[in-house]
Amino acid sequence: METPNLTPAPIACRTCGGRTIGWGKDRNGNARRKCKGTCGATFGLIPERPLGAMRISLEKATLCVHLLTEGSSIRSTERITGTHRDTICRLLRVVGGKCESLLNRLVSKVPVQDVQADEIWSFVGMKEKTKFHKQLTDPELGDAYTFVGMERTSKLVLAWHLGRRTAEDANLFTAKLAGATTGGYQLSTDGWNGYPAAVEQHLGARVDFAQIIKTFSGNGLDSERRYSPPSIIGVEKVAIIGRPEEDRVCTS
Repeated sequence: METPNLTPAPIACRTCGGRTIGWGKDRNGNARRKCKGTCGATFGLIPERPLGAMRISLEKATLCVHLLTEGSSIRSTERITGTHRDTICRLLRVVGGKCESLLNRLVSKVPVQDVQADEIWSFVGMKEKTKFHKQLTDPELGDAYTFVGMERTSKLVLAWHLGRRTAEDANLFTAKLAGATTGGYQLSTDGWNGYPAAVEQHLGARVDFAQIIKTFSGNGLDSERRYSPPSIIGVEKVAIIGRPEEDRVCTS
């Protein structure tokens, strides 16, 4: 059996490509190299920084992300790790951007059979009604919806989009879903009227599309003040495109 060659590859000069030798370390402890060729350039071997300019260690950053994904709040994560909440918020933006890039790179043209899409309601700063009463116009305040498209069998998240519940956001989400999938499949959504036009534009005849329309009880002031969802008193499944199988029309 042949013994593998474990000798590390020589490090070439970044200027002329010639042979280099070790040349001590810089003030941060990173190894330096010097070119043995005609240019005589020196340079440091600075390790990759996955978090960019952030100075937080990878170990502490990993701990913060683990706590946040397990449901800990930003302030409780601050108390446990000793990391300032502003740093945790910046870390969330960096990690979130990298996760989005990873999802877009790995989840592309996936063959699927049954996809369900729905929106998760939340709010930023205050609810839309409070924003209206205070006559605020900041577009980053108020209701926020996370559109999620998931494969029913594997539970794989195919696409997501954060925005308002508008036709424009429905188009952006459906375009992401179209890029993440390939071939024909059945698609189920709730009864929101922003989906049919967006699905027809970006998915068209590729999908058998149906909406599940739920009728809820309760109207008036009391129903507007409640935080728990009202009771469902009726469910209707409506085929929009193609021939979706009624038994598979679901957003649960």
